[in-house]
Amino acid sequence: FPSHDIEFLNDSQSTIPSVGDLHQKSKITSIMGSLSINQKFTFINRLFQGDAILFQDTVEDLENSTDFSMARDKLVKKYVPRFIWDVTAPEVEEFFDMVERRFK
Repeated sequence: FPSHDIEFLNDSQSTIPSVGDLHQKSKITSIMGSLSINQKFTFINRLFQGDAILFQDTVEDLENSTDFSMARDKLVKKYVPRFIWDVTAPEVEEFFDMVERRFK
C-alpha cells in the first residue's frame, strides 16, 4: 500500500489539546501558589538575578493589579527595563503566561 495513505495516530490528534495543555492555560488564583519549585528557581535565578525577596515583592506587586492589562504594563514598564529581560526568552514568556493566567 502507498505510504501517503497512512495516517499516524499522532498526526490525526496533533490539534487536540491534552489535559496537560488545558491545565497549563487555565486560570489560576495565585501566581506564587501555582509555581512549581523548578519555576521559582528558574525565575529567581534567570529573571531576578538570584534575589528571592525581589522575586516575591514583584509577584506581590503583580498580584495586586486589578487586571492583566495593569499587570502587563507593570511588567513592561517597570521590570523588563530594570532587569534587561529578553522578552523572547522562554522563561520570560513563561513568567508572562503565569501572570496572564492569574487574570483570565
